[in-house]
Amino acid sequence: GSYVSVTPFRIVDTRTGATDPATYAGKTLAAATSLTVQVTGVGTVPVPAGSSAAVLNVTVTNPTDAGFLTVFPAGITMPPVSNLNFSSGETVANLVTVPLSATGGVSIYNSAGSTNVLVDVEGYYTSTPSTTGAGLYNALPPVRALGALSFGAPVAANTSVPVTVTGTATGVPATATAVVANVTAEGATLPSFLTVYPAGATMPVASNLNFLAQVKNQAIANRVKIGIGTNGQIEVYNHSGTVNV
Repeated sequence: GSYVSVTPFRIVDTRTGATDPATYAGKTLAAATSLTVQVTGVGTVPVPAGSSAAVLNVTVTNPTDAGFLTVFPAGITMPPVSNLNFSSGETVANLVTVPLSATGGVSIYNSAGSTNVLVDVEGYYTSTPSTTGAGLYNALPPVRALGALSFGAPVAANTSVPVTVTGTATGVPATATAVVANVTAEGATLPSFLTVYPAGATMPVASNLNFLAQVKNQAIANRVKIGIGTNGQIEVYNHSGTVNV
């Protein structure tokens, strides 16, 4: 199929009192249990029925024990793999591309302790390729679009930084609809998160990378598949403190 990027939006927040959305509020995952989540037909830019797979940013927060999550199509036997590994008390995310069930759902399994889970949709794959060739992946030699090689560029609190991802410096053509990026946070002064979204769009209620305060040279990264906005740019938002990105 072909990839369709959307401005990220949240479909799951199991924390008690969650309102955006409230669908799964209070449904904290206990040990050795699964939560079935509807992916198609929900949210601000709904994934259409019949889509073959979804690209989801999955985050755990405040787990009571070390464990892992497994994300898989709803209705099948759980596979012996993990998608996100975590320690007690940690908030950490990972990007997951997962096939959808016939009804457009996925299951999320928690191995140990209890944990809250957040799920943000970044895009989806159609069930058949586009007749125009749109939405196909083109690999490039990795190139840095923001910051110096060793330490990135500082982003202040409650600030969005535009990053140009098309053009001769990156090799991404102006006709590209989305970009695959590795986003790294280093030397954060406070616990925070980054939200990456298309330039020109309203910043969504979603996160791509969560982190605690870091000592110098301590870093954490996550993969992002994000639509390209106006002027061939994406925006990188930092919530608190300062951090090199």
